[in-house]
Amino acid sequence: MKRLELTIAIIAALVSILSAALAYSAQTSATKSQAEVARFQAATQQAHERQKPFVEMQMKYYFEAAETAAKIPRTSDPKDRHDLVIRFWQLYWGPLAVVEDEPVAAAMVEYGKELTKNSPSDPTLENLSLRVAHACRDSLKRLWVPELGDIQSIRPKSE
Repeated sequence: MKRLELTIAIIAALVSILSAALAYSAQTSATKSQAEVARFQAATQQAHERQKPFVEMQMKYYFEAAETAAKIPRTSDPKDRHDLVIRFWQLYWGPLAVVEDEPVAAAMVEYGKELTKNSPSDPTLENLSLRVAHACRDSLKRLWVPELGDIQSIRPKSE
C-alpha cells in the first residue's frame, strides 16, 4: 500500500512539474510573441511616419493633376485655359513625375499627347481627364488606402 501511495505521489509530483514547465513555456512563448508583435507595430509606425511626407505630396499632386486635366476642356475663358495648360505641363514635367506610379504616368502621357494634337476644348480631353483621375484614385487605393475597396464608376464610357 505504501508503495502505491509513493508511486501516486511521484506521478502527481511529475505531473505538477510538467504542468508548471508547460505553463512557463507557454507564458514565455506568449511574452516573446507579444514582444515580436510590439516590435513589428513599432517598425510599421516608423515606416508610416517616414512615408507620410511623400504620401501627402503624392495626394496633393494627384488631386491637382486630376483637377487641372478636368478643367482644361471645361474652361471657356482662353486666358484661364492657357494658364491651366501651362500648369498641366508643369505638373507633367515636374512634381507629379516624382510621385506618380506607372498607370498615372501613362494616363498623363495619353492626355498630354491629345492636348498637343487638338484644341484644349476638345471633348476627348474630358474622357482622358477622367482616366487621369481614375488612375490617381487607383494608385492611392492600391498603395495607401486599400480599405477603399473597389470603386466602380457609373459614368458611361464614350470612347
